[in-house]
Amino acid sequence: MKRLVIVCTLLAMLGAACSSDSTDADTPTTTTTAAPSDASDAGAGETTTTAAAASTTEATTTTAAPEPASGSLETCVVGRWVLDPVAFFEDVLAEQPQQGIDGEFAFVDGEYVLIIDADGTFQSLRDNWSFAVTSDFGNLEVTVNDSDIGTWSLQGDMLTTTVEPGEPAEIAITVDDQPFVFPGGVSPIEPPEAEFTGATVACDGDTLSATAEGFTSEWARSG
Repeated sequence: MKRLVIVCTLLAMLGAACSSDSTDADTPTTTTTAAPSDASDAGAGETTTTAAAASTTEATTTTAAPEPASGSLETCVVGRWVLDPVAFFEDVLAEQPQQGIDGEFAFVDGEYVLIIDADGTFQSLRDNWSFAVTSDFGNLEVTVNDSDIGTWSLQGDMLTTTVEPGEPAEIAITVDDQPFVFPGGVSPIEPPEAEFTGATVACDGDTLSATAEGFTSEWARSG
């Protein structure tokens, strides 16, 4: 899986370096119908008969319209969401046996934010988002700063995002508290990230989960 293979690549390179997210009310209608009045001129000795006006009022029934639903899935996912980093790296750690990675992963600091706007745009950003890897090659700490923008769509419970090309992530790596610089000064790897390419989502008020490639990321509404 991508997010672990890239970390495995990092560890392999380090090993080599060490080796050398309207109410519808019916308004009742009252109808009043007046019966026609039939008056005729009375002749001598005749009786004048006038029909009394009959007023019929239609019975009215008032039915309260149901309260509107709390919101559709599409409405629920809109907002600012922050990744649960502890659960994220617990999942990364659980996948290690399948990837053949030695070491421990742990969240350190920063935020991983997903902003889903009602206009169909989104932004994901990592603000000094850092994690540690304890391995046989030393204690690593990776700090990421980046921002991606794009569009999103929802079909049923399937969320899909399209990311616009942008600047590469800024990645700083230390090994045993010492800066690690790749040859050429550019990191050839990407850190683990949540997947939103065809992710199945569930939203319950202030909690959003997204599952892609068998991996579930948990997000909490923020602001």
